[in-house]
Amino acid sequence: MKNLLIGLGLVGLLTVSACGNKEETAGETVNEVSKTEVPKKNNTNKEKEVEGLGNYEGLKIGDKVSVKYGSSLEDKVAFDFTLNKMEYTDQPLGGKDPKYESGFIILDVTIKNTGKEPLEVDQITGMQYGSSIVVLGERYDFKDLSENKLLELKESLTGKMVVQYPKKGNQLTWGLEGFTTTFSYDINADEIGDYVPE
Repeated sequence: MKNLLIGLGLVGLLTVSACGNKEETAGETVNEVSKTEVPKKNNTNKEKEVEGLGNYEGLKIGDKVSVKYGSSLEDKVAFDFTLNKMEYTDQPLGGKDPKYESGFIILDVTIKNTGKEPLEVDQITGMQYGSSIVVLGERYDFKDLSENKLLELKESLTGKMVVQYPKKGNQLTWGLEGFTTTFSYDINADEIGDYVPE
């Protein structure tokens, strides 16, 4: 009887510990985070303030967004971003072949330094189209946007960015909520033109 009670106690203890909020896999500990949906406000100017930073949603091609960083940077880093157009090709680009059932979406963008210091162009890296990462065009032989380019105060630059993706609509997103302005462009497939090399 004593062994039975000890056995049931151990099973109960294992059951309770298995229902915790940590999961151990391959030597890693992963904490589960519960997600809470926050209702979104419909503002006519497409902006919601988050700790003094903008959160722009539902933008369309041609819309400009003013990007700021958190107060720790004291407006030193800020820029305007405009998505001018998007084009698609299923042909090789910059010596690289598209992946299976995919192609290249080429974004034509304009960046203007509105901060108090020179702006490194690679600040706009980390952008995503759906779940695919958008990269600066220099990786595909477009020379206008490169990681080493520095924009002086009030200087603007128009150039190309590229993502491997099928010609499908999705969202183009950028930003880190609570640290920078965040934005998302809603893109329909019929808004993506055919790429013609210049």
